[in-house]
Amino acid sequence: EHMYVHLPALHEHVKHMIDSPHEDIRSYGLVMVPELIRCTGKAAAWEALNNSNITNKKDSVVERVRGALPHCLEALIKAVETESTLELIMTGLQALRQTVIYACTNWIEIVVNEANNAVSAGNKMKFETTPPTSSNRLKVLSHQQMCDITLCSRTVLRDSFQRRAVLRAEGQVSGVRDDDDVDDERNFMEESLELHNNVAEMVGTLFKM
Repeated sequence: EHMYVHLPALHEHVKHMIDSPHEDIRSYGLVMVPELIRCTGKAAAWEALNNSNITNKKDSVVERVRGALPHCLEALIKAVETESTLELIMTGLQALRQTVIYACTNWIEIVVNEANNAVSAGNKMKFETTPPTSSNRLKVLSHQQMCDITLCSRTVLRDSFQRRAVLRAEGQVSGVRDDDDVDDERNFMEESLELHNNVAEMVGTLFKM
């Protein structure tokens, strides 16, 4: 949450990373996007709890997150739909799912629990690397945003089936399949299965929100 004041600059840096011609840099940029939302939510929660002028603290946090969300979702959806390698597509889907989770997290509850735990632990804050959980998710996503994410997931599945059809058609046209062809198809099927699992997790997360 201490990085909140630097978010505008970070957004620009992450955007440039996602647009980089280098796959490793694009990958790093994708996994940074959910952290921008986590930073926004947590910083907004701390501010709301420490500002007596903010009466509806939960709504205040939600509005702050909603303000940061469109740019993040747009960047991730574009990346998922345009990336050519399965590995980066899956990285984008995982980042998109985590962004949705962080956006819908009740950060007021998270921050209050952290503060209470810090007091009981002698004010020694423990750095948590696991995603926060919340007993009641907040309704943050708009109908259009949920539709955009669903359409993105469908696009990934459609492209996956098309790649599979092309691979089989090429094998039938050549009429000859050697060990390398068999290995390529097996590897492709394994990667496709993992990709489909990522899509299922993404859609399942939307249902929970």
